[in-house]
Amino acid sequence: MGGGTGGGRAGESTVRQKRGLGGALTEGTADVVFVKDLDGRYLSVNKSMLRMVGRARADILGQTDHVIFPSEEARRMVEADRRIIDSGVTQTYEESITVGGHKIFFHTAKGPVRDAQNRITGLFGISRNITELKHAQADLRRSEARFRRMAENIDDVLYGVDGGSGEFEYLSPAFERMFGYTHDDVRRMGGRRRFLAQV
Repeated sequence: MGGGTGGGRAGESTVRQKRGLGGALTEGTADVVFVKDLDGRYLSVNKSMLRMVGRARADILGQTDHVIFPSEEARRMVEADRRIIDSGVTQTYEESITVGGHKIFFHTAKGPVRDAQNRITGLFGISRNITELKHAQADLRRSEARFRRMAENIDDVLYGVDGGSGEFEYLSPAFERMFGYTHDDVRRMGGRRRFLAQV
């Protein structure tokens, strides 16, 4: 009897330690982490979720997305949740959420939560804020568009060379006007070095 009781206590201690570690990881991450039931009610949220929506935990637990987010965004979230629950498969995708009048972009992973009998009882979500990355990508696209507009309207030849292969990455329209060859022509001739050896 004594050995059995000791083993049970040790097992309970291990479970508590695992739960404590899981809680520390969840609360320590900058990612938004949450768990919902089959009706879409929040069962658990971490501090990052609270900071994102600017609400207390008590104001979120037991509520659905329709209470917390704008109606159209909440509708998209509910539809995504339903697809995951119906499929029983974890999915990743990008989404945007409006909070305090600002659009925030996330890379989100959602998957089913199962009980001991492997029945789906809800879903979990982990969302990483990629807003700065999306803005940087948009700035880069704008910069590239400005460069191409400039390159297409000047007489000087502009070109870019790949640092690894040494091949042309970009040739401006003035290159074709000056040499009579397009970028594709240069590729067919064997690349930058062979072209330069022939001109």
